[in-house]
Amino acid sequence: MHDFKHINKFSIPCIKVERAKIPRALLGTSPFLAAGQFGIKSYKYYLEFIANRGNIKKLVSSCLKMGIIGIQLISYEYVAKEIFEASKETGIKPIVIGTYVPDEVESLDWLVKLEAIVGLIHAMITDERNDTKLSEAIDLIIDHGMMPGIVTHTPYRTLQWFLHSYSEKKKVKFIMAPLNYAGKFIDSTLSNIEALYTELWRSNYYLIAKKVLGAGSLNIEKSISYIYSKPYIATAAFGIASINEARETFTLITKYLGCE
Repeated sequence: MHDFKHINKFSIPCIKVERAKIPRALLGTSPFLAAGQFGIKSYKYYLEFIANRGNIKKLVSSCLKMGIIGIQLISYEYVAKEIFEASKETGIKPIVIGTYVPDEVESLDWLVKLEAIVGLIHAMITDERNDTKLSEAIDLIIDHGMMPGIVTHTPYRTLQWFLHSYSEKKKVKFIMAPLNYAGKFIDSTLSNIEALYTELWRSNYYLIAKKVLGAGSLNIEKSISYIYSKPYIATAAFGIASINEARETFTLITKYLGCE
């Protein structure tokens, strides 16, 4: 069903979607935002990545050199800028799957500057389940030359609406939604979510898994084994906060993708 090709040192395969090749594992950027789901670690991440500028660039540079070139960028200016600088420093161009943040003034500009191949609509829009607002945002992404997608924090409610009520679902190619073996960060049972994701996959949407590690609370190997056992998952984002985490996580990923 999918066309894979191996890339770089970690031998991460890619899935081909139209003109683009997207790695099946992406460097997630939520730790760089000190996002609230990390609990007590959020303050640590704030000090590491927000209070001390330059640390994102150092970590991303190391990841690029290790062959981790797929990045799921939540497009805040300070994060995007350091990824751009890491690319310049290493001479390695990342494959950016970007999330457009509507209340961040330069969010779309940075996605364009980084030549993002996919533009995802942030859940703050998607989860309103407002037909007009979502359609306007999707058209904005298309107008800027990116393949469009949506992000949701409430997958069961929002994606049921998307499948059965949203008028322009045919424009959407990618759906980013939470999935992990413990069923954390989802708004229904795990069996309901898996059935819904299977239905979306059979309807030719490419699913990007997030919250795969349960914001760092779940067993890494079990999480990776689970996510890559699901045929409906095209790729997954893994929030990484250190070089050691990157090595451990992506070594396991290559093992479970069968490309050691």
